[in-house]
Amino acid sequence: MTKFKWNIRTVVLLLGIALMMFALVGCGGTAKDTGGEPVAQNPDQPKLEVTSLKVGLPVPAATFLPLYLADSKGYFKDEGLSVELFTFGGDGNVVQALAGGSIDINVASMSGFVNAVNGRQPFKAFWGGFNQADIYWYSPTLTSMDDAKGKRFGITTYGSLTDFLTRYALRLHGLDPEKDVQIIQVGPSINAIPALETGQIDVSTSSTPARFVMEELGMHQVMSVKEDISPTWVQHIVYARERFIDNNPETIKAFLRAMVRGIELIENNPEEAAKELMSRLNYSENHANRSIEPIVPYYDKAGNIDPQGLKLFWNIAIDAGDVKEAWTNDKWLNSTFINSANEWLK
Repeated sequence: MTKFKWNIRTVVLLLGIALMMFALVGCGGTAKDTGGEPVAQNPDQPKLEVTSLKVGLPVPAATFLPLYLADSKGYFKDEGLSVELFTFGGDGNVVQALAGGSIDINVASMSGFVNAVNGRQPFKAFWGGFNQADIYWYSPTLTSMDDAKGKRFGITTYGSLTDFLTRYALRLHGLDPEKDVQIIQVGPSINAIPALETGQIDVSTSSTPARFVMEELGMHQVMSVKEDISPTWVQHIVYARERFIDNNPETIKAFLRAMVRGIELIENNPEEAAKELMSRLNYSENHANRSIEPIVPYYDKAGNIDPQGLKLFWNIAIDAGDVKEAWTNDKWLNSTFINSANEWLK
């Protein structure tokens, strides 16, 4: 069995990730307001119901780049909005913030949203468009799932998305997750890397940019959601309290227009977009540039949720016992903005 030894390079890489997460999430996790004061609203657009928004994000991640750019490039201000982006320590915290009224809009996972709706929170989604399948499994010893039987698979926590996806992937490869492997919770990818190196686990989930660190340490990609399960995934949805959506349609349109401008900048100037990841998330230049290419094709500027990714989500939610069957759209989605996007996205 090949063993990885601790060395200066490994320590430096891990410290880089640790410092990035500490700086961005901290002890409870909010990012400072960088929105500033709104400029005068475009007179050609309908009057905004409110001009200040607080937006919740669960974690710092490359897939939120359109929002980061809309903030730093002044796109929110161009729409007459003052927007504060707050980063929390996971879905649970960002859901609580929205439920408590300290946040107006969340851009977060669908699994956290579904759990909140199951808990009778009056939330509705109103936009998708984040269809990236950015979940991978890496190992220092395995190169495929052929020899996975009897191995130890690391996940973040039991009951998490990584837990459900790992169990789903194992079943697809003919393995019983209860009998054929061990599933061990190791926390975030920064914890998984030393656990892999010291042989505590054999395989672990990962995402961008931690997966680049694993590759640089000589580890192998065993499988991925994109290549082995579904080419797309419901990475994030945009949601709010139903009353807020009903009372502030023009404000929501302005917010979404600015976010879509962020996507257009990523498409047209990926080098400039990568600089935002370097400055805001402390990515290295190499990791920032490598992060752009895999995420760009999976933004949908009209807010659509890819059907394949949505089908996979419901299958996993059913397996996990979160829902008994796939929800009809009218139960969870206000499709007004998606259906009329070609009218107001100008």
